[in-house]
Amino acid sequence: MDLMEFFLCSGTQVFSAGDLCTRCGAIVGLPHNFSYNTIDDVKVNEISILGVNAAELQADEESAQDFQQLIESLVLSENAKKFAITRELHMTSNDRVLNGIFISVVSLFFGVGIGQQIILSRNIRRRYLLSVCIRLVSAAIGLTLFLVIREMLYYGWDKAADEAAIKQGYAYFEGAVEYYQKLIQRQEALDNLMAKNKLKGESLKDTLLTLFDVKGVSNSKRLERVLELDPTDSEETPT
Repeated sequence: MDLMEFFLCSGTQVFSAGDLCTRCGAIVGLPHNFSYNTIDDVKVNEISILGVNAAELQADEESAQDFQQLIESLVLSENAKKFAITRELHMTSNDRVLNGIFISVVSLFFGVGIGQQIILSRNIRRRYLLSVCIRLVSAAIGLTLFLVIREMLYYGWDKAADEAAIKQGYAYFEGAVEYYQKLIQRQEALDNLMAKNKLKGESLKDTLLTLFDVKGVSNSKRLERVLELDPTDSEETPT
């Protein structure tokens, strides 16, 4: 386990970076809410939504219900915690670093090389505006190719990680169902609290960065996928 290190991270989900298939290894961040065992362990002054402390939120009846839903979503069972950590461990052993380098090189080739080749073959280097347009179109194609391939790879890794974790036993399946249900519950509560308290969303910079984030699949789709992996459905009934 020299290639694996754990640390405490911000947020409410397990985080990982790196790849166990490389010499540098990987790191896995465990969120603070994994230390909660009961609702009583949750401290309101430790919860912040877009920089606003939870204690400062609007205190009407509807907001109180949403906040209670948020608190409940932060408390996970041992099975849910085990599943979340196990799936993230599998996410660190899929050659994602090497694959990322490969698709970056391929996308760069399409984004720069092909555009430059067209300009040279057509001898239009002196037509500045046209050459710039060709380079921009070529770069857009390369960027689109990079984003599409990355999404496809991430979807496969994400699905494989869920399947590998659930194969550890039925307790992990139960943990997976609870984990994704809590994530959905948490997002609904956050959306309601942000809307009722008129909290500002992402800045323009954050929005632009989000465009290049891995989108993956929604938690509701992940939950549907997990339910299809119910180990009891694959057990043969005795004749």
